[in-house]
Formats: sequence, structure tokens, C-alpha cells
Amino acid sequence: MNEDAVIVIAHIQFAVNQIFESSNLSLQQILLIIYFWSNNYLQQTTVHELNVSNHTIIEWFSLLRELCEESVTQFNEELGGIDYMNNPITVEIDESYFFHRKYHRGRFTGGQWVFGAIERGSNKCLLKQVPDRTRETLEELINKWILPGTNIISDGWPAYARIDEINGGVYSHEIVIHQECFVDPVDPSIHTQHIESHLNSCEKKAQISIWNAARIFSIIFSRIYVAPLYFE
Repeated sequence: MNEDAVIVIAHIQFAVNQIFESSNLSLQQILLIIYFWSNNYLQQTTVHELNVSNHTIIEWFSLLRELCEESVTQFNEELGGIDYMNNPITVEIDESYFFHRKYHRGRFTGGQWVFGAIERGSNKCLLKQVPDRTRETLEELINKWILPGTNIISDGWPAYARIDEINGGVYSHEIVIHQECFVDPVDPSIHTQHIESHLNSCEKKAQISIWNAARIFSIIFSRIYVAPLYFE
């Protein structure tokens, strides 16, 4: 577990402790509410199963989303840089459009662009909601969250074309053109399969979730702070 995850969990634990002390619900009810919410149960189902008021469930579901949003927006760490042997650390980047399929089929509703980055070796991950995927937006995120000296690997999206020129050239940049191949045939280490896997996992969860702009924070939180505990 990385240091950021420890800080986030401690922060949430403090908040939850405060909630437990002021709540009239039993510990079992609170834990079941958290379980139902994290597994995308409908509010009505949770009300019925736990025999608590609709108002209580609405308040708890809203609170849990707020905790995830606060954790995702306030607790982040920079990726990449130079390792202990003075070699550049590789970070894969990509972006994806998260949407919800109405009634789990048919037309798409809602949607949100998400920028992702993953550091090879440590599996540290960064996921950020973005308004678009223009060069200005993506370069601002790269400059803010990826350390100088990093070797960045991306696909051929035009907005990434000048990554090696950011701040006078603090990054090296390798590109894999997905229209031609997903793994560079000359150098198999040049690919973006790790970050694509992370984004695809989040996107699938977004499609089956009850769509809500705030819901995306809980999906991102789960992938950054929970998934790394189980997946390398």
C-alpha cells in the first residue's frame, strides 16, 4: 500500500468514526450500507433490505460519494521521474470517455472524459476527470502530475505530439500507433496496455453503474486505492 493510500484511508477512517459516533444506526447497518453502495445497489433496494428510511440512505450514499470525491481530488502523488539508478521511470498515459448505457442497453447517456496515467514497476495510478482531450488540457495535467525525467508512452492522439517539448524537453516520449499495432514490433516495451486495462476496467463499471457525475469519483477511488492492493 502506498503512502497516499495510507493517508486517504486514515482520513476516511477519521470521518467514518465521526459518523459512527453521531449515527443512530447500528454498526451492522452502517457496514451494510457501505457494502450495498460500493456494489451499486439501488437506493430503493438498500432501503428495503435494511429496513431504514429512504432519507437515511440518500444521506449516506451522498456522504460516501463526497468522501470519495474529496480523497480523489485532494490526495494524489506525482508519477515517474528518475529511479535510484538514474534511469527514467516509464509512465503510460491514455484517455477514455466514460458513459452510461441506459437500462444497461440501448443508447448512451451522460459521459465524462477521464485522463489516466500508470507508473510501471510501482503500478501507481493517476485518474483525473477532464473537460476535453485537447493539447492544452492534457499537457497541463502531464506537467502537473508527471515528474521531469519521465519516459512517457502514449498512443498517437495528436494532442500528445509535443510532449517531448514541454518545459524545454523535460520528458522523453515514445508513441505506439494503434492503427498499426498495439505493441511496437521492434521494441515490445513500447505499449500502453497497462493504462488501457485500468481505464477499460473503470469504464465498464461506469456503464453498469447508476449514472451520476459524482459516481465517477467512487469508481476512480476504487481503482487507485483498492485495486492496487490486489492487482500488480
